[in-house]
Amino acid sequence: MLADPDRIIDVVGTIESKDFFDPTYRTIYEAIRQLYDDRKPIDFVTVAEVLRDDKKLQEIGGSAFLATLAGEVPTSAHASHYASIVRDKALHRQLLDAGTAITEAARDETLSAAEALERAEQHLLRIVRHAKDDAKPQHIADVGAESYERYVRLQAAEDKTALFGLTTGFRDLDQMLTGLPPGCLLVIAARPSVGKTSLGLDIARHAAASQGKNAAVFSLEMTKQEIMDRTIAGFLGVEAWRLKKGS
Repeated sequence: MLADPDRIIDVVGTIESKDFFDPTYRTIYEAIRQLYDDRKPIDFVTVAEVLRDDKKLQEIGGSAFLATLAGEVPTSAHASHYASIVRDKALHRQLLDAGTAITEAARDETLSAAEALERAEQHLLRIVRHAKDDAKPQHIADVGAESYERYVRLQAAEDKTALFGLTTGFRDLDQMLTGLPPGCLLVIAARPSVGKTSLGLDIARHAAASQGKNAAVFSLEMTKQEIMDRTIAGFLGVEAWRLKKGS
């Protein structure tokens, strides 16, 4: 990044400063990120100035150390791959730390087995989230090429709704929304007691029964039995209260 500041685009979406094991590199990366976030030029002089202002320049070995860093790698073109190596090693260290924490929780007799298991899950989930956090910047030309191919497929398709993504099961709604595309968050908003939950359950039921997808329903207001009653009632085409009353 010091040799070719444009390479920071290939790196910022992959690693954080904490991913560096050596505190020296961690400090330098933080200075580079600060310049990048402030939209300022990145080179030996500007990075050294940031470190000098933070009284950290001498800690990392002074300006001379910064000047030697560019010679440490054969080419800046592989910055993305180098960043992946740093991240992979960081994940290994996190796994080691998690393993130690899980072992300590397992030996802690003040915790129940369920509490120890919950702590273990929390440690592993934090690592999994970090491992999957790979939202790298993309060049508009790459996205444009993918979009063009999708436009061509849509134009040529006889049944265009087949390419919309998931359908809701409501024809007019699908035409307005063009289905439920992957990666989108859709919110059903309305006044209380007008059928938001019923609509959401109908869409989930349609996704599972008609499109073969896995659907998860989380509810803060209904029990699992109430959800089941509404789901079965939807399949049967009857009111849910009939099931509750045995009618």
